[in-house]
Amino acid sequence: SGWTCDVIDAHYLYPDAVAAAALARRLGKPFVATARGSDVNLIAQMPGPQRRILEALEQAARVITVSAALERALHALGVKRERIEVLRNGVDTASLDPTLVAPEPRMLACEGPRIVFTGQMDYLPNAQAALRVMDRILPLIRETMPTATFHVVGRGPKDELLQRHGKDGCHVWGRVRDIRTWLKAADLALIPLDIARGVQNKVLEAMSMQLPVVLSREAATGIDAVAGEHFAVADNDAALAAETVRLLSAPRLAAQMGLSARHHLVCTASWQTALASLGHVVGLHATPLHDAAA
Repeated sequence: SGWTCDVIDAHYLYPDAVAAAALARRLGKPFVATARGSDVNLIAQMPGPQRRILEALEQAARVITVSAALERALHALGVKRERIEVLRNGVDTASLDPTLVAPEPRMLACEGPRIVFTGQMDYLPNAQAALRVMDRILPLIRETMPTATFHVVGRGPKDELLQRHGKDGCHVWGRVRDIRTWLKAADLALIPLDIARGVQNKVLEAMSMQLPVVLSREAATGIDAVAGEHFAVADNDAALAAETVRLLSAPRLAAQMGLSARHHLVCTASWQTALASLGHVVGLHATPLHDAAA
């Protein structure tokens, strides 16, 4: 058809990078592969996919990861460190701006303070984190704040979550039109993931929307931010509940954490900043940023 490209960029190691390697051989083009998280920590641990992934990465001009933790994991699999580049996840801070949207009325109609968890809810670690809040953390919070409510926002919730809707301060909303309005209506994001693969976009989105965030150490992995200033990190149910109550009881402190988090992301994790070195990494030194982001 006459169409051509300069480089092929595969944004997952399996099967994407494997397919990209075959396409690159056929077209005689270089390709780069980006490791996102579960492709390294789960899929690449399986003997069959691991072999095919490593064969593909041997051919790749560069291997990109979104965190230093994934860089170490790739190196442990046998990928040479000098072939790995860390380009941290970016977030659309221009769009994820709390001044651009009004809070979701259905969430505002619920009692507060309102605590939110967002994500693809048929993804097991997300579902487990939401259930952890419902069963173990929210009851501790409600001992001090009996009207606190917990809101699960995101597509694909299974029956185990849906049956909790409207009970004991829990609300499961499913897929929504604009996640920003729900984050705007919340007082705090609580993200107690036990397993986190790569950088958690849900954390970056909440921070960009100027929301104070309480999260587990696993959920904080790979995020270039300062605990205690840009978000609060805790290691167990009681500590997560205590940090949540502390921030919700001090609105000025919570607001300052949200402001600091958004300012930090605008400076360090906007798409313009995150993509600044992409052209160099893939060998397109003159690639305009708006083209790279398209």
